[in-house]
Amino acid sequence: MKNRTLWRIIAAVKIIIILSFSFAWADAVRTDLTKLELSTDKSSLKAGSNFTAVLELTPDPGWHAYWENPGDAGLKLEMAWDLPVGVEIGPLQFTTPHLIPYEDIVSYGYDGK
Repeated sequence: MKNRTLWRIIAAVKIIIILSFSFAWADAVRTDLTKLELSTDKSSLKAGSNFTAVLELTPDPGWHAYWENPGDAGLKLEMAWDLPVGVEIGPLQFTTPHLIPYEDIVSYGYDGK
């Protein structure tokens, strides 16, 4: 029984170590009003493989970013990519936004990370 528990602990530690090295992060970029961080779920790629990239925006206090359907105000978040030949990007996927209230205007977006 003790051996089984020990082996499970060892396996869990190995999985944690492997996962901690399988993600890649880029240095954060700072604009006037937002910090942007890019991470991926792979640290290296092979031709023809897929991966997920996460772009995390952290607006300064009092500022926000709009969702893909911004509502009555703001502009939909769009990105222009400069990609190598053969690299394709699928549609953006968003986390669940929240209501950004301002008088009678209904807008949706993010004012936090």
